[in-house]
Amino acid sequence: MSELGTVLRSRREELGLTLAQVEIATHIRQKYLVALEEGNFAVFPDPVHARGFLRNYAHHLGLDPQELLEHFDTELPKYETLKLTQEPSFELGPLDFDLSIKEHRRSWQHVSFWLALLALVIIFGGGFWLTQTGRFSLTLPPIWRQLPFVSTETPTVTPTWTLLPTHIPAPTATPAPPTATKVVPQATPTAPATATPTPKAKTVQLHVIATGTTWLRAIVNGQTTEEITLQSGDERTWEGRSVELRLGNAGGVKLLINGQDQGVLGAEGEVVDFVWEFHGQKLVRSTPTPTPVPTP
Repeated sequence: MSELGTVLRSRREELGLTLAQVEIATHIRQKYLVALEEGNFAVFPDPVHARGFLRNYAHHLGLDPQELLEHFDTELPKYETLKLTQEPSFELGPLDFDLSIKEHRRSWQHVSFWLALLALVIIFGGGFWLTQTGRFSLTLPPIWRQLPFVSTETPTVTPTWTLLPTHIPAPTATPAPPTATKVVPQATPTAPATATPTPKAKTVQLHVIATGTTWLRAIVNGQTTEEITLQSGDERTWEGRSVELRLGNAGGVKLLINGQDQGVLGAEGEVVDFVWEFHGQKLVRSTPTPTPVPTP
């Protein structure tokens, strides 16, 4: 058994098909199906019939016809000599004859297509070449020229002449010399006088942050504003032309004058007095004359 026949039989048995079922489906007689599966190509009248049967059988089994036809072309020379030594013992039934006709018709249609395409290329190419070289022109035969609705004479166009009026340009007036215009000087507007702003008096802003328990008294613009005992974390702020501060625990507070840190002004438990005020544009810190004030 040939390799091609082994592939066909294995695929048919894998699908669970009998030769009778394949014959009904493909219209190929069983003896040719057996010849294909056994590789006995000498049974066929010619390779064209064998190729047609093989293609239909491969389609029915779901195999690639082109691949099987390549195997057929490889194995066919082995049986050419055998065919010559055997007497022809084949007969074509009506179904086999139909398949043979279809195979020949398919080959002839393929050749006819290319012949028709070649003829179209020759016709259109030749016509285009003749029209471009001037060797062919579309002219009417004499019998068509005698028909009343066909005119071969070229109409003559008689030119007509129309006299146009002569255009005479109108005289243009001479422009008068420009008269001098008297320029009247205009007064320049004077910007209104703006009042000189009075400089704003500078003030002192005192901010106290307690870091421990301390007693203090604040005097703003010469008047006592607040007298209080602060605990750690308490804050107070005063603002005026002058600010006087007495601290009962100089080491327990932190001072900021106009946003500037003054640090600690004394030791723990030390009583101090300070006055901050502006002298012109300069901020001055001074120590007032102490007055006997009871300290709690």
